[in-house]
Amino acid sequence: MTKENIYTALMKCEFKKVKVEGNNAMFNAKYMKVKDIIPMIELELQKQNIICIGTMKVNEHNSPILNIQLRHIPSDTFIESECTCLDDTKKGSQQIGSGITYMTRYILQRLLNLVPDESTDDDGNESSKSGTFQKPRKVIRKDNYGI
Repeated sequence: MTKENIYTALMKCEFKKVKVEGNNAMFNAKYMKVKDIIPMIELELQKQNIICIGTMKVNEHNSPILNIQLRHIPSDTFIESECTCLDDTKKGSQQIGSGITYMTRYILQRLLNLVPDESTDDDGNESSKSGTFQKPRKVIRKDNYGI
């Protein structure tokens, strides 16, 4: 008999496909939202006595680091992933908050091998059709000299 651990417990999880509700207008793409992922995985993880723990710390460069851990309670085994989470398109607290949301989504997708529902995800096909590319945004940047 195989001893129960995080890997054997995760193998028993039966995750449904996640509906793709997010819409990124800048890239004309759809994505899974964290608010859609969490409820979908929560019950399956609980059935297998797995908890999802998210913690924050800072590295030596004072950058925020997100750590997501999936821990199997009975065996005290876990898998985890961590990464820097800054959104370079935003400033201040929004930069960190947006980065946390973005990286939470990607870490959970990878740790749990979540797949989108085909009925709501076109896998980028629509945005990659000939003639449908968005024009790049014009960025106006000034340095200290007003140039």
